[in-house]
Amino acid sequence: MATAGKILLTVMLTAALAAGALHLPPLNLVPLNLSPPVAHAATDRVQLAFAGDVLLGSRVGKLMDERGPDWPWAQVAPVLKAADLAVCNLECAVGTSGQPQAGKQWTFRAKPAALGGLVRAGIDVVGLANNHVLDYGTSCLLETLDNLDRSGATHLGAGRNQQEASSPRIIEINGLKIGLLASSLLVPTLPGGKGTWAATDNKPGIFSGHDHQRLLQSVHALSSRADWTVLFLHWGEERAEYPQKWQQNLASQLLEAGADLVIGHHSHVWQGIDRREKTLVAYSLGNFVFTTRPEYPQQQQTGILLVTLSKRNIEEVRVVPAQVFWGQTVLLKGTPAEEVLTRVDRLSARFGTYVTPEGLVEREPFLDTRSHWACPVLRQAAKCQLVQGCQDGTFCPQDPTTYAHLVTMLVRALKLPVSPASSGSHWAAPYLQAAVEAGLWPADQVSTFPADEPVPRWQAACLLDRTFSLDAPAPAVPLYIDLDAAPSSSLISILRVSQAGIMQGYPGGRFQPLANMTRAEAVVTVLRLLQKREATAPATP
Repeated sequence: MATAGKILLTVMLTAALAAGALHLPPLNLVPLNLSPPVAHAATDRVQLAFAGDVLLGSRVGKLMDERGPDWPWAQVAPVLKAADLAVCNLECAVGTSGQPQAGKQWTFRAKPAALGGLVRAGIDVVGLANNHVLDYGTSCLLETLDNLDRSGATHLGAGRNQQEASSPRIIEINGLKIGLLASSLLVPTLPGGKGTWAATDNKPGIFSGHDHQRLLQSVHALSSRADWTVLFLHWGEERAEYPQKWQQNLASQLLEAGADLVIGHHSHVWQGIDRREKTLVAYSLGNFVFTTRPEYPQQQQTGILLVTLSKRNIEEVRVVPAQVFWGQTVLLKGTPAEEVLTRVDRLSARFGTYVTPEGLVEREPFLDTRSHWACPVLRQAAKCQLVQGCQDGTFCPQDPTTYAHLVTMLVRALKLPVSPASSGSHWAAPYLQAAVEAGLWPADQVSTFPADEPVPRWQAACLLDRTFSLDAPAPAVPLYIDLDAAPSSSLISILRVSQAGIMQGYPGGRFQPLANMTRAEAVVTVLRLLQKREATAPATP
């Protein structure tokens, strides 16, 4: 286009802006639906449901006397029963014998009938390694064990002696062996300083985790017998939002020893989740069925942690948000659910984990994108394996994208066949070859391909236009006031990709054609392109 033509184009656009005839494309992202499809139920997978602290005595017990033992569980029972295995921490003795331990501030005991509601709600396993199961002494602990045996619920972490208290359980479901172990880092002392609640060879009690080496050995031994090793750990500080450093260090040691899932409790509030591909640490799930204390509203925020396992991987982790409401745990929707999920997301951020608005718990793909405007799209792109980060775990979203990165992304997005790279060639050479074969890059320009140079926005528009094969004519009214800076050959492409909603401009009606496209912008535009192609593809017969 001649200079005079460019001037005329700018004049036309200025007039259109003044007349209000031009509507610039919005800056907000085009909604994307790039989540992988939800897998159908498979016979080789197991879904575990984890709940936090359960108290069936005190005020909850009184409410059950009035409304029945099923009342606390009425709303959450369908979720628990739908899982293959549901587990909670039973934070009380269950029986009628014994006396409250002298000098202990809080002592809890539930009636045996309360276990009927727990079992009917779908709870299969209860952890007893905590600082309340011996509130009413040894006799009531033994009664608790007998009552649980009669109810059909499996129990862990307490026993008639040390061997029973520290014994794991292995439950086989759909061909997967799930190993379960429970221990407590909170071990009260007996009245008069006569020992502790820790079980010994000849004394009932709980499996104490104070001997870390023994705990690590128990985990390691169990991991050799099970496909998945799950440890329930009573630890930490009450009402603390974040675990202490020693907890994080111990969690790392437990994972190294062979634990796959570490599920914590005791703090009575949510703490963060650290999700990896094959391991998970949930530092605290908070209360689940418990008394309500209005002065501590965060103790009422709760939920069910659903973990779906296959033979080799953690396939999905999801938080089902709930709230303890005067002794009954209710499922949440809308704003209350969003508040719980947002809180768990915030608490999990320091562990490189995020929680989606739908409750999915995912590993943060990059260290430096959580607060970036394109973060949701970058997460989806990483999950779809369209992009990879740097060796140090960052993505550098504001750095210029290079020709090599942009072409590679387009080839991956279109799922073009790629040959292995030859020795000594540029890492992007196979992707460039695929792009040439698909007509995305001119064959006569391969030798001058500027692989590691930044891509100006006008050049990106041309490449995206060629990829999408836009045939629609350019709009009659120009969209931007600064296109006179762009090469004449790129104007039609700029206008086409803008009309298609693949690329967008900046405030003030500017496209900034000579500016380098950032890595984040490249991801967003490629995903818009992919969405556009899918929307216009013919329906499959």
